[in-house]
Amino acid sequence: MNSRTAGFILAVLISIVVSFWVGVLFANIFPGLNERPIKLLLDSAVAAGTIGAVMVALWQSGQGRRDSSSRAYRDAAVQHLEMAVTDFLANPLENGRPRNTRRHWLNFARAIQVSRRLASHIELSEQHDIWIEQEHMLRERVYDVLQPTGDSYPMGYYRRTPAPVGADDLPLAEQSLVAVYGWVTWPSDRADPLDRRTRFTEEQRDLMRSFGPRGLAEFIDILRPPGRMIEAEPEQ
Repeated sequence: MNSRTAGFILAVLISIVVSFWVGVLFANIFPGLNERPIKLLLDSAVAAGTIGAVMVALWQSGQGRRDSSSRAYRDAAVQHLEMAVTDFLANPLENGRPRNTRRHWLNFARAIQVSRRLASHIELSEQHDIWIEQEHMLRERVYDVLQPTGDSYPMGYYRRTPAPVGADDLPLAEQSLVAVYGWVTWPSDRADPLDRRTRFTEEQRDLMRSFGPRGLAEFIDILRPPGRMIEAEPEQ
């Protein structure tokens, strides 16, 4: 059940409860109506309908505002981050690495924080889920370039030694490195959509050996000889 459905059901339940007590209130204020149960029933039904309509209208209005606001913040966050990633990866060094100037990294780090601050204003869970997926696609683009595992970039990249002639030789600011490398790392609370236990079945491997892709079949046979127990892949 999504948040919209839950909100609508809540509004209807509130309408029913309020309608009941309105009927009781009418009966107590106007005792004479007790002699005319049909009129009391009609009046209560009218009150219930009016209150229910008002409640639903208020809920829809609020929901519409939240939806519009959430979409606007999601779009702004994605667009801001997308432009920042494009700029960060544009005009790379000869070896394909991002420009290693202090200002270039600071601008990207600030853009990441701004986009996440915009995303924090997304109220609807559906829009927030979309933002999470779009952010992660952009994160992967940067991850592939930074290659933050193993030896990765040498120390000279961050210190710019030797610095180009006439260039500012200030090292990259540590706060920008914390922000960028912290963001590019797979979030600890993000579940991997892939099941690490997934493997080709023996039937699928037989088909690949016969009809292709045979190179893939050979690779899988080396990786996991026929009949070998399935083991989980190491974390990445």
